Amino acid sequence: MTEWARKYGPLVHVKVGLQHHIIINDAQIGKDLLDKKSYSSRPPTKVGDIISGGRRAVLIQYDNHWRHIRRIYTGVLKPQSCDRYLHIQEGVHRDPTKPTTELGQLPPRVTSIPATRCKGVWDFRKAEEKLALSCYNTALEDAEKYPDRKSLARDIHREMKLNGGEVDPLQAAAICMEVLAAGSDTTATSLTSFVHACVAYPGTVKKAQEELDRVIGRNRFQDWDDQHKLPYVRAMIKEQHRWRTLAPLGFFRWTDEEDVCNGYRIPKDSMIRINNWTIHMDERRYEDPQHFRPERFLNHHLGAAEYAASPNVAERDHFSYGGGRRIYPGMHLAERSLFNMSARLLHTFNIKHALDENGNEIPIDPNAYRTTLILGPEPFKARFEQLDVNIKWVKTAGESTVISDSPEGNALREKIKSQVTAHDGENKDHGIKIGYRYKDSPIIVSDSNEPEPEWNARQYIPSTWPGARAPSVFLADGETNIYDLFGREYTITDFADDGNISEEFMIRAAALGIPLTRRHLPSEQHAHSVWERSVVLIRPNDRGLAFFN
Repeated sequence: MTEWARKYGPLVHVKVGLQHHIIINDAQIGKDLLDKKSYSSRPPTKVGDIISGGRRAVLIQYDNHWRHIRRIYTGVLKPQSCDRYLHIQEGVHRDPTKPTTELGQLPPRVTSIPATRCKGVWDFRKAEEKLALSCYNTALEDAEKYPDRKSLARDIHREMKLNGGEVDPLQAAAICMEVLAAGSDTTATSLTSFVHACVAYPGTVKKAQEELDRVIGRNRFQDWDDQHKLPYVRAMIKEQHRWRTLAPLGFFRWTDEEDVCNGYRIPKDSMIRINNWTIHMDERRYEDPQHFRPERFLNHHLGAAEYAASPNVAERDHFSYGGGRRIYPGMHLAERSLFNMSARLLHTFNIKHALDENGNEIPIDPNAYRTTLILGPEPFKARFEQLDVNIKWVKTAGESTVISDSPEGNALREKIKSQVTAHDGENKDHGIKIGYRYKDSPIIVSDSNEPEPEWNARQYIPSTWPGARAPSVFLADGETNIYDLFGREYTITDFADDGNISEEFMIRAAALGIPLTRRHLPSEQHAHSVWERSVVLIRPNDRGLAFFN
């Protein structure tokens, strides 16, 4: 389509069968149509309406119902609201393999829909609504129990009351699910593209790390409040949005009436596409656009929303979040998340080419990208080398210095001690590797005569061996995951008919004042076969302590 833009100009009309398609290849025309003329409708889609029940804002037409939903999104995802979730984002970034309980339970439920519930479109919609309501209601219940915790479900509930007085649980649940779905794959793909750019352009990594060391130092991580002090890191993220935009052709808009733009006739009922790729590769806007050059954005000190709102389209940084009244409402949350994740990757690792068996760098193709719903890189290999400032200090001073009884040696050891103390939480094993288990703990003892499973750090092995994460399995009703039954403290799961062992545990735990939840599941044969043991004691972090055959 970039070639079409060069040949035919800023507006290209393509007719596919009876359907008119208008491709916009110019930033100013895009702003005129989306902002000034407010092209905000969506193409009619029966399947989308049936599946979503007319509740998904991304699919529904531009009408009062859409405006009502949009006001809720705006209230929940405005900058001040997003700032309230920063501590949750930062917690996930510190330990990305330890998600919140709600998100940890969600993937197996979602995975089960196609396999167990999708007998047709209506069955799918019914199952999706049931899932969404279950998650939403659980989140609301938790919000009531813990009023000091931030809660997206509670915020949506409040915004619905402020914008209409009545709360539609299905609509509120749909908004929750849409926020989750819209921000998961897109954020992951953006981060993968960022790593791809780091490998392909290693000089940018070095400049960003120098900025982080100079501004932040090595005694803490950056946070969102530091973004204005880190212009190069911020510019890298903006450049990644431009260089490999997630949505090369944006999302369909629709013309409800015939229109004229710059002398061109735009027929009624036309599909409108903004060609973000061509705009981002326009040499008149961006010098040397084919290459990843963060320096082009060093003077862009504002966020994407501020530039999108500017009347001067020439000032805009990139167009990845769209425009007009349907501009992506989650961009404030996305910017915070991408900044924190990208900056911490750069602060923690050297991101390099992977090596082959001979120690040679494996080349990477900067143009190896593919488009499904969004644009992402083809599978590639990368190497992450942890930046250990202690080793650098020792190498600089000499290995003999660190063990010497000298003023230099004492000073170096004290320096290393301060560094290790400041980063103590990073030096502890929290059991975050997928295929690892806790071992040799005072309360986790492997005293079975059975052979221990062979663990693989890259693969999860379902097992209730002491120290391993308990297997996720659905119960006989096909809807309840066994994780949903775990208590907030210790849980003893008993598949035996008599339940004597778990009952005795409850008596002893009560006598000692130990909080313990008992789950007696004698009829759950499938779960019993996956878990392999009749009685299993589970820690609060879902890892087994002991089993009894």
